[in-house]
Amino acid sequence: MAVSLSIANHHASLPIAYCLNLPQSWAEDEERLENAGVPKAIAFKTKAEIACTQIRSACAAGIPRGVDLMDAGYGADTKLREEVTALRFSYVAGILPNTSVWPPGLNLTLLSALDMDNG
Repeated sequence: MAVSLSIANHHASLPIAYCLNLPQSWAEDEERLENAGVPKAIAFKTKAEIACTQIRSACAAGIPRGVDLMDAGYGADTKLREEVTALRFSYVAGILPNTSVWPPGLNLTLLSALDMDNG
């Protein structure tokens, strides 16, 4: 599996970052890592953590910000959505049925209190 970041306009799409994803099951299997020749410095990271790194690197390199499109595998990750928001991106994300969402600017403490009152 891999994580990639692309930039696009109305005419084309161009991948600008690509990273192979080391599955957690592999990261926990020393014999498998050694047999496959995976360098010791390579550690497990979630796909969302890799995506965050790629997005931050693109921002640091001055790549223009656009709309970030994410499938549900990424959209369900709250930390990734918060990071994308902190980097001043608009985004469209697929989410899973059990993902909590709220309007921009809503105080989560207030939301929790309202849930308690209705529960």
